[in-house]
Amino acid sequence: MLPSHPLCRRPPTAQPLHHNLRLGRISKDRSQHYRWIVGLLVGGLLVGLGSSPALAGDGSTPADAATDAASPSNVLAQYVVMAHSDILDRTVPLVRVILAQPASGCPGLTFSDGAAEAAMHLRDNPNPSAFGVSVCEAVVQVKPGVTVTVAGSSTRLPIPAMGRQRVDRLVVVGDSGCKGGSKQPCAGSDGVASAWPLPSIAKAAAGEAPDLVIHVGDYNYRGTPSKTGADQWSYDGCLPSDGSPLVRQSTYDTWTTWNEDFFVPAQPLLAKAPWVMTRGNHELCSRAGSGFFYFLDPHSKLLNPWLEVPGCDAPSVTVEPQMLRFANLDLVLLDTANACGGEDPESPPAIAYEVNQYMRQLTVVNALLAKSPHGAWLVGHRPIWSLAQWDNSSPPQSENQTMQPALAATPLGRLHPNATMLLSGHMHQFFSLTFEGKRQPQLVIGNSGVALSGNLLPSPWSDTVDGMAAQGLSMASGAAFGYLSAEVTDAGTWQGTVRGFQADGQAVAPLAECGMPLVSGNLCRLPTLEH
Repeated sequence: MLPSHPLCRRPPTAQPLHHNLRLGRISKDRSQHYRWIVGLLVGGLLVGLGSSPALAGDGSTPADAATDAASPSNVLAQYVVMAHSDILDRTVPLVRVILAQPASGCPGLTFSDGAAEAAMHLRDNPNPSAFGVSVCEAVVQVKPGVTVTVAGSSTRLPIPAMGRQRVDRLVVVGDSGCKGGSKQPCAGSDGVASAWPLPSIAKAAAGEAPDLVIHVGDYNYRGTPSKTGADQWSYDGCLPSDGSPLVRQSTYDTWTTWNEDFFVPAQPLLAKAPWVMTRGNHELCSRAGSGFFYFLDPHSKLLNPWLEVPGCDAPSVTVEPQMLRFANLDLVLLDTANACGGEDPESPPAIAYEVNQYMRQLTVVNALLAKSPHGAWLVGHRPIWSLAQWDNSSPPQSENQTMQPALAATPLGRLHPNATMLLSGHMHQFFSLTFEGKRQPQLVIGNSGVALSGNLLPSPWSDTVDGMAAQGLSMASGAAFGYLSAEVTDAGTWQGTVRGFQADGQAVAPLAECGMPLVSGNLCRLPTLEH
């Protein structure tokens, strides 16, 4: 049965035509998708129970047809992205392998129980001149105890066993990239041995053996400068206030910057657990959006042959919310990359346009939340609620001026009560916000690598945010980088620690202890305040 919602919408002519709410679109070649269905029915949907461990699709390349370019010696990265399968209506692991050069075929996947080698499938490369690599993928489901490797390799892929995965320990990172140059020295291309904490953070987090890693966006900073060489601001979510055309940084969106900013430093953690990937404003289509959709986006034709995978076919693209379901935790993913928060150059009509788009998105979010029996975390890059004071001459500012009115305009007028917490990044610091009313708490993990933002708020603090009294905890500039390590019972019951690191990667004392149920009415508290 075809999905009932419209799959591709463009704004009415009265709105800016460069915006495109991208929900996927039905392919014109229906016969191709009928062949998909036949192949899936013949091969079986639940793989790992029989002899064929991977879901295949039309146009697949047998594993024995892989070219030399697809040999394991050319594998640059291998990782697992958790994704929603429309075919199976469940959360599944999507294995991805990046090859060192363009290839006409992919390596196979081998299984420790002796099952037949499974084929992988090439993703469409959106820009071969910028991404001189190939990405292969497969949906893989295996029995407990079965390990999976790329053919010819001994490195195990972190694929959870078939069935709804239980998440006992998870790690959250965000805003992990490095600006480079004079703004922030980085290990590697800048010739500095230790000046960027992400490699140390990834190694430490991998040592905790998490069942899941969540990244809340902004992976690539070296390839996404704020301005062009002509000193023009890049489009960052809303229209420029002077009506000038959008400035795009697509020429900087290359495999080299993705590899330096993310794949090389994150390798220990990519090898340890499957990931949940969300898009940040540095992955807008004006910046590194094509790279995000190629390498990390959790959409694939293997998951739903009726839908095109999202891509930068318009300057501004927003992806439909989706829910990932685990045995003891549900995550609702909201693409907030375009939800300008008020700090960017914008015009009132542009903000009004985005408010309307996110009103519709948040209505979908509430419908997904209503389906979660034990509650869910709402995960997206830009926080709906935050408070910051960036200079002494201005009072604390409540953001986000797109998301807050959009949420108020939904039929429910608030988040569905099944949302237990909001998890975000974007602020380049650790930040928590707990409300005195029934509004859900907000947690920000935006300090996993990029140069930290200054925040003059005392910590802890109390103030009014979007009309409701709140208590917050935040870290000033230079305090520490870090990540969240949490033990999860269910969506509403978890305990975690925000680990601390200096800019050179040296571990320091924990920044905070966080968890639910709340302790003394706070989502997070300083460790010294507990004793």
